[in-house]
Amino acid sequence: RIVNWTTFVCPDFVSAEFAENRELLGMATKIVAETGFTGVANFDARLDDRTGRMKLFECNPRFFLRMSATRLCGLDFVKAATHPQETPASLTAGRYYHWRELRSVNGIRALLNGTWETRLLMRDLSEMLRDPLPIVARRIWGEDGRRDIGTHPGGARSGRGKVPAAVTPAGPQVAVPYE
Repeated sequence: RIVNWTTFVCPDFVSAEFAENRELLGMATKIVAETGFTGVANFDARLDDRTGRMKLFECNPRFFLRMSATRLCGLDFVKAATHPQETPASLTAGRYYHWRELRSVNGIRALLNGTWETRLLMRDLSEMLRDPLPIVARRIWGEDGRRDIGTHPGGARSGRGKVPAAVTPAGPQVAVPYE
């Protein structure tokens, strides 16, 4: 059974817009029931513009890129395993901007007009300053140049190796740990 879950849309490579998506959650629930999966997984889907239906296209049975976004916005999947009574069952609202958005006009605009919550930025910056190693590692391996998959039809750049990427715009995802 699904214990904790969130659904979100990925407007770019690191941001997340949390919103309830019962159709995608239903797909994930069926897969969990049929397979008996346990652990954390991220289900990725796209909305078919022609039919208006959700198309599930992959499941990543592991922790996922937007774990920090999910945690900073209120649902910590690791804490859910150790302190379930202190963890909400779901996260279906909110927006996460990565601290690097401070370098963009849109990021500054979001901060000034209140779309980007200052408390989330401060938590993100605080974590980055407490543990700068991931940033240093990305610089060393050349992964800081990653781009939004949705705006680059040829795929995403991913550092040293070329990794094929989805050609469709970034779409809804559901992340769920199971019992």
